[in-house]
Amino acid sequence: MKRKTIVVLCMMAITIATSACGKKNKVDNPVEEVATEVEEDKADEVVEKLNEADESRLKFEAFIAGDEKVYVDKYDFIKRSEDGDYTYFGDYNCMTIEEFFKQVVEIEKLGSASFPFEKAEYAYIDCGMDGIPELALKATFADEWDQLERYYVIKEVDNKLELTYMDESYYRSYVNIKNLAGVVEGTASYGAASSGYQIGFLDENARYVLDYTREISYMALNMLPRRFDDAVATTEEDFSTLYLRRYAFELNIDGSEFDEYEKRTLYCAQKEADEESNGVDFKENERIAKNLFNNVGEKLYSLNEINNKIAEREASIGFSDEIKNAGEFGWSELELDSEYINGIEVIHVNGVDELMENLADNTVIYLAPGEYNISEWVKKNVSKLPHYDWNDNNDAATMYDGGAYVEDEEGIYFSIAYLNDCILRAEEFDNPAIIVNNTPDCNVLNLGQCENITLDRIVFKNIAKDGEYMCSTLVMSRCKDMKLDCCKFDGNNIAMGISILDSTTLFADSCEILNCVDSLVQSSDAYGITFTNSTFRDTTGDVLIQTMGGTLTFANSEFKNLAGTLLYPDRVHEADFVGCEFDETAQEAYDTATKAEETSVEYLYIDSLDSFRWEGPLHLYIKDLDGIIYHLSDTTVVASGVPCNDDGCDPLLWAARYIDHCSITDDSDPNGPYYCQGFGGSDVWEIRVDEKNNIKSVVDVFAVD
Repeated sequence: MKRKTIVVLCMMAITIATSACGKKNKVDNPVEEVATEVEEDKADEVVEKLNEADESRLKFEAFIAGDEKVYVDKYDFIKRSEDGDYTYFGDYNCMTIEEFFKQVVEIEKLGSASFPFEKAEYAYIDCGMDGIPELALKATFADEWDQLERYYVIKEVDNKLELTYMDESYYRSYVNIKNLAGVVEGTASYGAASSGYQIGFLDENARYVLDYTREISYMALNMLPRRFDDAVATTEEDFSTLYLRRYAFELNIDGSEFDEYEKRTLYCAQKEADEESNGVDFKENERIAKNLFNNVGEKLYSLNEINNKIAEREASIGFSDEIKNAGEFGWSELELDSEYINGIEVIHVNGVDELMENLADNTVIYLAPGEYNISEWVKKNVSKLPHYDWNDNNDAATMYDGGAYVEDEEGIYFSIAYLNDCILRAEEFDNPAIIVNNTPDCNVLNLGQCENITLDRIVFKNIAKDGEYMCSTLVMSRCKDMKLDCCKFDGNNIAMGISILDSTTLFADSCEILNCVDSLVQSSDAYGITFTNSTFRDTTGDVLIQTMGGTLTFANSEFKNLAGTLLYPDRVHEADFVGCEFDETAQEAYDTATKAEETSVEYLYIDSLDSFRWEGPLHLYIKDLDGIIYHLSDTTVVASGVPCNDDGCDPLLWAARYIDHCSITDDSDPNGPYYCQGFGGSDVWEIRVDEKNNIKSVVDVFAVD
């Protein structure tokens, strides 16, 4: 009887800490005791395996910590396309973990429908169940509609780390490393009538071995090769709902050999027992399929024969039950320098000149403490900026692609346009960077058609000595995916707060909006606008939160020292307040809006110059609505959508000066001193009136075709 030896290997916990951005990926390797009872003549082999496993894991941990590199034989990973072959990793062949994921992100950006990078993860698996670990990596890309993953496996080979496997998900086609042994499953949808499935595993060398592929179709004529065309054309059968399953035990790597590959595929017309019928008569389906295959002289396999073929395949490639049934594993997220991974350049600036010179896509710009006067910069650089004449009736944003445009030589309408994926962040939280404007009637910062911009810990302030409230501390027009963090917007009692026009998705957290004139927030056709943990204070105006279409949410925010109506009474439904606090003044402003008398809506279509007139200080005479007289008063709310800026939207002055764009006539006018003709044809007003025809608000003026 042979003696037996107990071989014990104790692996102590190892923590390696290092990282390029001050954080190190911390890899915890818990104390493991591996005890294997073997016959004496195999003890050395077991010890060697355990030592090899230990060395591999140590190298992987060093790689995760940024102290080791992975080697990529780029010609092992070739992407074939109609435009020719190219390598996934370009000229990169030896990379740290951050360099590796940076290249992965760059590859994703080359796609026609690329997704933003979300996170990177790692896990240890045991390909082939040989006791030697491999490192699996996963990159996740996601947007609001879909999520895709890229999988990579690294193995230690001859004392260096090599990439041995990669696969990728894409739209409606998904792949997944299923278990600890490296079983890989893939699924695909080809539409409502067909689907695909693929299964294989990673062997002890961490190389992919295919088990089989399967495609199921309820419109199977689309999957049949060309050699079936004549038989289909000459057979009087209905093939429109033909059901077939197609199996292959090899991958069609070279599309030029597709016909030869097709000859080695197997077809079946039977379904699995638990598969839904989807209205198919499978007995009739099998009869039609058999006749078709007999006419071509090819075999149609039964499901039992297919399963036998699969069993033979799995026995020949070593796809054992142990590998199939290996346990699951969990992924751990990597702490990487996300700015580097995403190809974002980090820039530190001091002063407005440096700020404006470095504005660019894919940048994080840190602003040193101090004042950044954009209006002075515009005046100094106006000769270098493209000029736009307001009277051209063109879209200014289309005049200059990338950077800034100016509509007025004084810089009044200066805007930063087409800036994407940029973060402006103050270097010091307690000593802020202040973006200012000292030109009357000029917005402090105007962003047009920008996307994925973050403003972080910055103060915006209008410091002009005079001017009117038509300017704002921040304007976002036709922007998307914007973020405001810990910012302060100070109107300095001369400017409005934030204006959001025709934009989608703004998230503002821990911001402060104060000392504004007329409004704290203006929102027009803006959707997904959210303010959380923010403060709105010290502002007086007719309507403090002006909405004209869209969705606006305030959560866990504070409103105090306000005077005026918080919202248009007829637009209360466009703003939600969740967990907000109101002081006495703000509560009164809120109640004024929400408790307003119920109103109805009238649309006044002005189709001729004499279709209405203003009669005295309190009435509108509307000719095309059966001569109805609607009553104006000093409580009527006139929205900014109508031409009322010069008079602060005072309803009586607005009526006197803008209904017909003329001055009040004198007593010699035969129509009376208060008579004025109306707007031109095709104008439309939306007014809200109560049951007594008192005008509660004039909400909009626009032209229709």
